Amino acid sequence: MGNQINKEYDVENQIASGGPSFCWKIYPAIKKATLEKVSVFLFEKNSIQTTKQNKQQFIENLRNEVKNLLKLRHPQILQVQSQPIESKNEFAFITEPVYASLANLRGNYSNLDNVPTDLKEYQIDSLEIQYGLKEIGEALTFIHSVPTLIHLNLLPECIFITPSHHWKVAGFMYSINNQFKQSNLPYTYNLNNIWPNSKNPIQLQPHLDYLAPEIIFDRNISFNSDMFMLGCLIFELFSNFENGKTFINSKGNIEDYKSRIKTIEKQIPYNEMFKNHKIPEKLWDNLKSMMKSNPELRIQPKDFTQSSYFNDELLQVIIDLESFVEKTLSEKVNFLKRFMFLLEKIPKNTIKTKCLPILCKEIMDIKLAPFILTILFKITETVLEIREFMKSVFPSIIPLFSVDNPKQIPMILIENISVLLTHTHPNSQKDFIMPFIYRIINSTNFQLQGLLLKKTPLFADKIEFLVFKEKIIPKICEIATKNSEVSVKVQSLICIKETLKLFDKDMITKTLIPSLKKLSHEQTPAIILSIAGLCDCISSHKNIPHSIIAKKLIPLISPLTVELSINYQQYNTIMKILKKMLKIVEENRIKDFSNSDQTTNLEENTIQNPIQNPIQNPIQNPIQNPIQNPIQNQNQNPNQNQIQNPIQNPIQNPIQNPIQNPIQNQNQNPIQNQNQNPIQKIPKKHHKKHHKKINPSDNLLNFDTIDIFPSKNVSKNVSKNVSKNVSKNQNLKDPFDFEFLLNESFKENQKKEEDNSNYQLISTAESKVNQVSNEKDNLDSMFDFFKSNKNQNQNQNQIESKPIQKQIHKKKHHKHHQHHEKPKKINQNKTKNNNPITNISNFNLGLSDELEDFLSQK
Repeated sequence: MGNQINKEYDVENQIASGGPSFCWKIYPAIKKATLEKVSVFLFEKNSIQTTKQNKQQFIENLRNEVKNLLKLRHPQILQVQSQPIESKNEFAFITEPVYASLANLRGNYSNLDNVPTDLKEYQIDSLEIQYGLKEIGEALTFIHSVPTLIHLNLLPECIFITPSHHWKVAGFMYSINNQFKQSNLPYTYNLNNIWPNSKNPIQLQPHLDYLAPEIIFDRNISFNSDMFMLGCLIFELFSNFENGKTFINSKGNIEDYKSRIKTIEKQIPYNEMFKNHKIPEKLWDNLKSMMKSNPELRIQPKDFTQSSYFNDELLQVIIDLESFVEKTLSEKVNFLKRFMFLLEKIPKNTIKTKCLPILCKEIMDIKLAPFILTILFKITETVLEIREFMKSVFPSIIPLFSVDNPKQIPMILIENISVLLTHTHPNSQKDFIMPFIYRIINSTNFQLQGLLLKKTPLFADKIEFLVFKEKIIPKICEIATKNSEVSVKVQSLICIKETLKLFDKDMITKTLIPSLKKLSHEQTPAIILSIAGLCDCISSHKNIPHSIIAKKLIPLISPLTVELSINYQQYNTIMKILKKMLKIVEENRIKDFSNSDQTTNLEENTIQNPIQNPIQNPIQNPIQNPIQNPIQNQNQNPNQNQIQNPIQNPIQNPIQNPIQNPIQNQNQNPIQNQNQNPIQKIPKKHHKKHHKKINPSDNLLNFDTIDIFPSKNVSKNVSKNVSKNVSKNQNLKDPFDFEFLLNESFKENQKKEEDNSNYQLISTAESKVNQVSNEKDNLDSMFDFFKSNKNQNQNQNQIESKPIQKQIHKKKHHKHHQHHEKPKKINQNKTKNNNPITNISNFNLGLSDELEDFLSQK
């Protein structure tokens, strides 16, 4: 690089190449005086291997190109910013910034030693080609009309792409001024020194595969010769030829060129050739006109730019975006809404190259910032990588982190905070994004706080752990306890719940649980349920032992069950969480005992040794559980109970069970029986009232429906059935299955109690009937005996028997008033008789009240 260039510019590494035979090396540079970005086109004179005369001719052609570029001022023509700089070994000139040549974008990297990564990965999309062809057509329209030039070198390597991906026409070294433009006559030019001339090197001749047929066959040239070149260029752009292959592909052989032209003339009327080369259908008619052998029949550049091919909605959006600055505020807003709607249809490369530069520049307008910011985040999320975002978008967003009005700006930033964190470097997060988060979380704007809390779980794992532990979580807990808005409190608890997996033990025990204790006085159902749900998650946390659950969580959540503001469904939810915690504690404690060899076989001990597990069999072992049978416990001797033979247990020895032997039970002393089982004296109505049916579907044990002093028979059977059901169902899936079994046992034993009661009534009735029958037989025997001794006692018949009859009649009549049968007269001696039966006055029939009642009815 020459001293003069280095003196005025800071030149970077080569990024592209182009020009005839890729003679130009292109370097990005910055002008030191103005910090303006430019490009340096450099030709190394020693790179061309030919005679000195030919080399001088080639350099003269380069001077001619720069001279023409300096004269031509058009948006679609490459802009030269200074006179050429020439030294002994180099020739250079300065232009507007250039990204690459069109040939580089198509994969031709000739004279480019180190190809940039983004250039290797670049792919031209159809919309960019459409926009670029329109720009080339406009450039040809300009040079054909004003300076009246014929280009004659419209090659991919002579078209340059700017960073904003505008296509710029260059390569004017073979351009010819058409002095007969006004007469529209073909301009005849001596081309023997240009083509074909085997003596000249290829750098001194136009590319054969792009020259129009009239130049080769007739040695004539016209403006329309450029349109044939444009047609060849279009075929190459859509066909994706590789390794320098062109549409005509003559390889520098004139005969092959002529043969190929004749083939094209035959195929051009048909559409098969366009389909094979993947040409858009809207371009077919244009290409048929461009490739005609007669130049007068070819389409003009202006007509080409106005053809139906360019009547496209997406292309029009890009064109309108180019003129965005010229629009009014309302027009800009309407355009941005339309652009947002069509964004998904625009190719990614076009978005990166055409849209982003304009949008990032216009975002500085605060009134438009909410609209543009939304578009930029959508583009970032779907199109951009970290490197592209940091280079193109993030510098434009940084000033918006400190903006509060309009409020949509911080809201949009919060909505997309996770996108920002995934597309930025750690230093940028520390310097810009985290201060923005701290500012919002400490603000008094509840809407912004709630939105940030909602989004926090999405980016919490992307923040440094110490920052999350020491700054984010303490502030969220403070918001939950001190904020007056219920919605913000609930959102804080939800945020903590969704980020709980990131917590360590200290964060839970020292920060979170104390905050929940402060919130436990809240009576709002939403907050109560949020606390319960959060405690449920804490109990399942990998870093929380069961001791924390027992000592801190259960005392925290249990008072919530008696809050009057919750309904039954909410109460049921909290109870399930509470029982789940109790089960966790129970399982872990059993494991602790098992590990310490205090229990060898947990399942066997649970059933065979009920003394060690009074909860599963509380009725069978009343000594270990005095609460369930307090009366019986008081009457028994404690010392005696401790050594009592287990055979005397009524459940283990059913013969002694009064329910199983009701007849034997009747003959026992009722006073003694009452002392043995005073609970049995409770009226049946009391049992019916307390033994309500429990719905197992509730999956809950309702202590209000259970008799805390059940009858002995019911208690024993319940205990027996529960133990039986537990032994059959050792692997209970539901944590509340024990309560369900207990409820089922109560129902079953209630039915058994009714059956036993009916059985007792039947047995009592049978015994009464038997007793009456026996007494009747005794009475009949007495009358028979009286009759047999009638003759022997005739002397005594005169004895008045009426007092005895009256005594019997009076007794019966007093009790029943239904006895009408007159008793037979019985003679009685006035003298004392040694026979006890004959002593009627002192004889008591011994009839029970029931028998007398029975006889009176008979």
